[in-house]
Amino acid sequence: MKKNSGTPSFGPKMKKVIGDMKKNKLWSKNDQIAVIACTNKPYDASIKDMKKLFDKKMYFPYPNYATRKLMIKHFIEEKVGHPLLNFPYETFAHVTEGFTAGSFRTTVDKVLNPARIQRLKDEPLKINELVNPLSNSICVFAE
Repeated sequence: MKKNSGTPSFGPKMKKVIGDMKKNKLWSKNDQIAVIACTNKPYDASIKDMKKLFDKKMYFPYPNYATRKLMIKHFIEEKVGHPLLNFPYETFAHVTEGFTAGSFRTTVDKVLNPARIQRLKDEPLKINELVNPLSNSICVFAE
């Protein structure tokens, strides 16, 4: 959802839910409550409204180049049982900026099925086998 699209974003819904909780006195001032909100579209949130709702914010950045390289290597080794010596991990890490660890995991699980794992000896894994399915998942950076 875009800010100017005319479609209400999740902010007003969240304000209403928390407002209803306060009105019904589900907690008192002495209670310690943690409300955790998560989004894959942080650029759609109204910073002004979020500051009113939450005392603190935590930002979990998307994986950088080195982390993406380690993650994909780990996910492939976990699935196959050994490292793939001829796979271009560096190139894959370079072209996958903006994707989450969950996207990598899902893609590896989808591509490296038991039949494909058996064929690895004869047909080495190519980067396009992972990039094409990954491109169908959501890249979460704002345009």
